Amino acid sequence: MFAIACIAGGWLSDRFGRRRMLTLFIFLTVVPTLWLAWAMQDAQWIMPVDVKSPDRPQPAPAAGRHLLGRPSSRSNVFQGLYYGVRSALFMDVTTRAAAATQFTAYMAMANLVITYTSWWQGLSIVRWGYPVTLALDAAFGLVVLFLLPLMTPKPATAAAK
Repeated sequence: MFAIACIAGGWLSDRFGRRRMLTLFIFLTVVPTLWLAWAMQDAQWIMPVDVKSPDRPQPAPAAGRHLLGRPSSRSNVFQGLYYGVRSALFMDVTTRAAAATQFTAYMAMANLVITYTSWWQGLSIVRWGYPVTLALDAAFGLVVLFLLPLMTPKPATAAAK
């Protein structure tokens, strides 16, 4: 689903604009994230559970499907949509003479973001639980939208020089 959504996101951004579609897709990613936070809070599945604990709680089978099935699928689609657009946007703002180097740097920075996000989310989950961490993740994701207007392609005349 993720790969198909990447292709669809790139296609949609070609037709309706990169920043417009990226804004929409990032916003849509927040919806299942907040829904999952609410569902976990509602199910009282707040803190991580030690998998080695002999008396660890077990979620009801319906809760497992409710918590993981639908939100994960929706999130994968929306993430795929914005990953496809994000890659295209990176190429839009590169300088042709250094495009390969710049694109590699963009992707390296994206991997760095994934790394430190995993780090802070792990700390947050242990301290405040899953629902709070998911809500924080959604909020941080929306902050990016304020920076998006700054990512504009170079004018054709400037790129030609």
